[in-house]
Amino acid sequence: MSEHALSTNTVKASSEPVTNNANNNESAQDRAVLVGNGNGGGLGGRGENGESKLGKGRDENGGDDDEDEILDMSILAPALPKIKQGFYPLSMLIGRMVQDSKNQLDELIRRLQDAREMDRRQQLMAHVTERRQQFIKLLVLTTWARKADEVSQVIDVKAWFDSIEGHFQHAMWESFSMRRDLTNAKVPNPDLKTAVEVLTTGRAPSIPSYNYIPPTPLTPAETLKAYRNINTVLSIRLNLHEALPLHFREYRIQDGRATFSVKDEFEVDLSIGNEDPESQLYIIDFRLTFQPTLESLPPGRFRNEIEYRCNELLRAQGLTGLYEFLHDFVMTHKITTLKKQAERLKKGRWTDALHFHMHKRSLFIYYWTSRPEVRNWIEIGILRPRDKEPSRLGVRWHRDGKEVKDVTVPINTKNVSAEDLIKTVTALHAKYNLITIKDMLTPLPIFPPEALTLVTSDTDSFQSHLTVRITPTRLVKIQIEPITGRFALSKPNATIATAEHAMNHAKPEDWGVMVQQIVRARFAVLQHEIMDRARSLGWEIMKIFNMDPQSVKQQLGSSVRYLTYMRRKGWNKNCMVVVAFSDSGESWWVTEVQEMPKGYTLTHAERIPVSGNPDVTYQFLDNLELMACAIISYYSISRSLLAKGVQHSLREGSGHDPALRIPDLLIRFDNLIKHDWAVNFLKITFVGLSTNGNARITVMGRAKEPMTQLQSANLQDADPDVRFHPQTGSFALRFVVPVGDTIVDEIVERLHRIERLIRFVKVIRKYNLACHHVSLGRIAFSYEKKAGATAEISFSGDQNMQLHLPAGSPHIRIKHFLEQQLNDSGLEVVVMNLAVTAGILLALEEVEKDTPEGELFVLARSTQWFRMDYPKRSHVIDIQLRCKKGQFQWHVRDAAIQGGPGIVGAAGGKRIPAVALQELWSEPGIRGCVPLKTGLAATIGNVRHVILKIHSLIFPTSFLAQQQMTAQGLEHATSQLHESTATLVLPMGGIAPVAARQNLGG
Repeated sequence: MSEHALSTNTVKASSEPVTNNANNNESAQDRAVLVGNGNGGGLGGRGENGESKLGKGRDENGGDDDEDEILDMSILAPALPKIKQGFYPLSMLIGRMVQDSKNQLDELIRRLQDAREMDRRQQLMAHVTERRQQFIKLLVLTTWARKADEVSQVIDVKAWFDSIEGHFQHAMWESFSMRRDLTNAKVPNPDLKTAVEVLTTGRAPSIPSYNYIPPTPLTPAETLKAYRNINTVLSIRLNLHEALPLHFREYRIQDGRATFSVKDEFEVDLSIGNEDPESQLYIIDFRLTFQPTLESLPPGRFRNEIEYRCNELLRAQGLTGLYEFLHDFVMTHKITTLKKQAERLKKGRWTDALHFHMHKRSLFIYYWTSRPEVRNWIEIGILRPRDKEPSRLGVRWHRDGKEVKDVTVPINTKNVSAEDLIKTVTALHAKYNLITIKDMLTPLPIFPPEALTLVTSDTDSFQSHLTVRITPTRLVKIQIEPITGRFALSKPNATIATAEHAMNHAKPEDWGVMVQQIVRARFAVLQHEIMDRARSLGWEIMKIFNMDPQSVKQQLGSSVRYLTYMRRKGWNKNCMVVVAFSDSGESWWVTEVQEMPKGYTLTHAERIPVSGNPDVTYQFLDNLELMACAIISYYSISRSLLAKGVQHSLREGSGHDPALRIPDLLIRFDNLIKHDWAVNFLKITFVGLSTNGNARITVMGRAKEPMTQLQSANLQDADPDVRFHPQTGSFALRFVVPVGDTIVDEIVERLHRIERLIRFVKVIRKYNLACHHVSLGRIAFSYEKKAGATAEISFSGDQNMQLHLPAGSPHIRIKHFLEQQLNDSGLEVVVMNLAVTAGILLALEEVEKDTPEGELFVLARSTQWFRMDYPKRSHVIDIQLRCKKGQFQWHVRDAAIQGGPGIVGAAGGKRIPAVALQELWSEPGIRGCVPLKTGLAATIGNVRHVILKIHSLIFPTSFLAQQQMTAQGLEHATSQLHESTATLVLPMGGIAPVAARQNLGG
């Protein structure tokens, strides 16, 4: 059998399981021979001549014996260990792959619903490609699974080879370890001969003696010369032969050494051993030039180590390597120094406010640790070299958990101080906080630029402060404690302390919350100041807690945050002054508050014009009261005007006090009263308050024409609430009423009075009557010069006027008709009637007194029609006023003749014409009379004579009849006197008959 066949059979046999029988008890050496030889020739190995032992046996002993021997030896091969760890069923892998594909497909469908068309295609293609790759891998695994037995056998063989390789590696490592450990066990053989000689003689002649002779000491001159020579050699070498690093360009040569200085880091002294430019430089000394540190390194291991490393670097890398090593050493030493200083600070006054730790060569210092909401720290490390700058110390600042990249934290590299560095960082942090608060307060109208003062410091946070003027009289200084980082508000009270507590417990990034605390503190302090000062001036502070918020929002705006309700004593309970506090400032309102079943509601609000945010002083509150009273009064007046449909508007007032500009209320005159005697506007001005708190209001207007007819009338004395300027026609009305009461009706009433007064006085002036009293409610005058011929008219607004006559006045008989004419036609008609009827009324009164009772009845039908009724004689005489050709005449007629024989008298019964008067009706010689056949027309001056004559003719037995007969001459003179008087009183010659008749009411 060939070698190939033997090898094949042997491999097959080794792959079969080995049974535990007696034939398997060969030694491990034989087993190793069978398995371990790989030089060909099957598993039998080779003999001394390189031939296969098994093959040689077959040639010598024959085929059968050789075959049995081969089978027996193959059984000795050990079984390969089976690897079963990490095997999973293929079905599990397929199931998980399918489930994962379904889950990803569902997620893809959900995402495709909201994606664009192009994105859908891209996502779908990516999903299909990824799944295809996974299933290709699964296909490969499935293909290999069809040969699971062969693959498992290959895995077992590979694992067996790896274990054998591990055994070899372990054997090699153990051999190396033994060889290394035996090095220390080697001990040289002792020199017993030399030892005996030294112990016996005390010396060792076998040891050679070099007989070294020390050199003689150098003299000072030689030393100086040597130094100069060394200095010269160093200068030549450094200038011509050495490549100096950039930061070693600053050096000095003296005392036989070259001293290289690096600012704020170190100085190193170097020298040479010989004049060869290629020889090594040696370090002489090394000093640190920053503080705090030792002046020089103490002798010992540390110094020796530094010198050793420096000399090695000088030998290998020259000056460049030396600089890099020393520079790196100094950077590390500075960080270590800062760490030690931080340890001392933590044990001192920064306890519980400072933490630190090292990470590699970086120092992390955490400050303001008492505020656990967010972390603040600085990282001190070594920055990488940049351009021509070497590596250097740098500080990275993390504020409120975020790195600050726009601020460079300075670090003093000459005097390294952890406390100064921490103070600088806390000062920058405090500066940032205060600037942030100021920037957020500046846009608010309640904090003008002059109310915010910021002082900052870059080295001490307690020197930085923000001064806020929360009220005109109170300042609040905001500072930040350097150790704890807490806000400190100076001049504290309960309100400021509450704001400080809230600011310190807010999150560091919640700047809006901190600013709102300052705003609330301002509102609270200002509110307390306003209430305290208002109480001292007599204001009542109303506590209303259940105000309807919707009505407040509708009337005062949605930005109102706090409200203060005030009211003066004597005001209507529904009228209040409301101070509204908002981010835009304080606004002052006059409001009308109504009490509802579930609280209060604002029904109306009028803003008080206040410029800016003034200082709420006592003077301001006094002015506020005046302004509020004015607005309340204007509002009540305006409400009444709106109810009457009168147009009105507010206009800026013309007060002299710039701090108090009370507006004026303008009213259209023609809307208020239906007369046009005045200009079209009335101005209502709030003047102030009386001593008892009532409102003083002035109404000013101007007539279209001057009122010079009132110039001589002392109206001010008669009515102090009325003022006139006759030349311009201006007038002013003063009212003193409780605050909130309307005066519209009073204004209308007084305007009517003024109108009537003007018309009355004009009539009096026109007829040149004597005026005794003039006021807005009463006017008294005389219509004749004789005593008792006076009249008085009282009037009030649009009410009916009343005529007052003195006792015994003849016009009492027609007073009713005169009052009716006074209200219907005016005073001019009444005055004319008084003058026209004076003579006839006196005559009738005289006749009536002369006649016995029951003989005569005098009846007044009107002011122009009188009747004399003689009931016992059945005569009736009518006397009527007529106007003919512009002249007034009294027409006297016999009523029985005029109306027919059937006329009825005053006492009943038929009346008959007076036969005794027939001659009188036709007598032409009566002066001032015109016969009319049935009567006669007498002038105003002669009517008395006519009446007396008629009476004497009808009643001849009367005293007047007898007197009439004996005094014809006197009657004639009296008639002339009356004519002249009538001409003086009534200049009516140019009036048309119709106009005269209308003026007299006929």
